[in-house]
Amino acid sequence: MVLGMNIAITLLHAIIMAFIGALILFLVAWKLFKLKDKSFKTPLKINLIIYAVILILRLIGILSFNLAVISIMTVLIFVIVIVLGIYLIKKHYKLRRWAKAVLVWLVWVIFAQAIGYLISGILGMILVASAV
Repeated sequence: MVLGMNIAITLLHAIIMAFIGALILFLVAWKLFKLKDKSFKTPLKINLIIYAVILILRLIGILSFNLAVISIMTVLIFVIVIVLGIYLIKKHYKLRRWAKAVLVWLVWVIFAQAIGYLISGILGMILVASAV
């Protein structure tokens, strides 16, 4: 029961954050950095790729029941999100310099993390309220 709930929460969080993260990247790229690509399709594609990788690694960690594997997956997710995010931003927005891709990624991650913590808190409150 708990395992199923943990997987359901992980899936729900990934779906919500993939679309919210895409919206944040769209606004950061378009309004702050004035990048040429003004379509919502590009940040959505970037986010879906990143969240698919995160979701697979999280599910491996959840299903392993091994603290060492969970710890390794957490570090692996952290590294992969950084490298993959910067690479995908540079590739899909056709940026010439890595420094601009890193800056776009950094601003995007700061905004996305702040909103992600807020959404996670709301989901946590809903879960606690439903358990009582």
